[in-house]
Amino acid sequence: MEEKRSIKNIKLTKKYHWTYMIYWVLLNSLLLVVTEIVFLLSLQQEVIPQPDFLPIGLGLFSIIVFLGMLVCIQLIGRIWAHRLVGVHIRTERTLKEAAQDFSVRLRYRRTDRLEEVAEAFNEMMECLENPVVEASADAPNEKKAKPRTGAGNRRSLRNLDQTSKHHIHYMSLWLSLTCGNLLTNYLAANLYVFLITVRGQDIDLHNAVTLLTALLLFAVIGVMFGAAVTAHRLAGVHVKLARTFERVAAGERDVELRFREYDKLTPLEEAFAEFMNAVRAKSSKS
Repeated sequence: MEEKRSIKNIKLTKKYHWTYMIYWVLLNSLLLVVTEIVFLLSLQQEVIPQPDFLPIGLGLFSIIVFLGMLVCIQLIGRIWAHRLVGVHIRTERTLKEAAQDFSVRLRYRRTDRLEEVAEAFNEMMECLENPVVEASADAPNEKKAKPRTGAGNRRSLRNLDQTSKHHIHYMSLWLSLTCGNLLTNYLAANLYVFLITVRGQDIDLHNAVTLLTALLLFAVIGVMFGAAVTAHRLAGVHVKLARTFERVAAGERDVELRFREYDKLTPLEEAFAEFMNAVRAKSSKS
């Protein structure tokens, strides 16, 4: 039951939440603030006769909706971060168990889509548990996994293709929310420009709409690029894990696992170090 990533276990991952969700929560909160301001300004444009209570009522209603959406964005961010960090906690616990028992195998949820990490870990454990498999890895005619250099593990934009298959899986939620908020901003801004034009402001409506459309397209492109970079950063952890497990399976015993500081995965590094101590202790006895 402890391994389930349910809302009841969200306290297990809470220390990572803000680190993982800060950018996208703040961005969407800012977009909601802009939308609310533009909408309230639009209500002040008395284009047609209307009861005095109508703008006040709509304004209060929009503020309530705005506050509710801010809360929803926070909750969505925490659930999203909890889902991602749950994978790291499962890996950390499995490594600690594997340090005591080499028959342990790693299993993720199907929705995690981390089959390559699980396969690399389980192949590593097969090599450690079965001396025949480990010995065959050193045979001259066998294809041995090549050690990965530090440069190969760097999460630079040049290596973006290595994590591309994870991008939509990780960022589809935030892409949908952010692009939806951008579209809402665009519609609200167009409404405001239309209303002040009707009131007699000297503004070229066509040019204003063209400018707003260009800004929308530019913002969408920026959001898509930011989502790709975020997903690359998150998935880079899993690429590094898989490659590290491959190195151990290939016979390396001086392997260290080091993540970037912003990954905040020191417990996972320590669990792997504990595991490698057990691996080296077994090798010395053999």
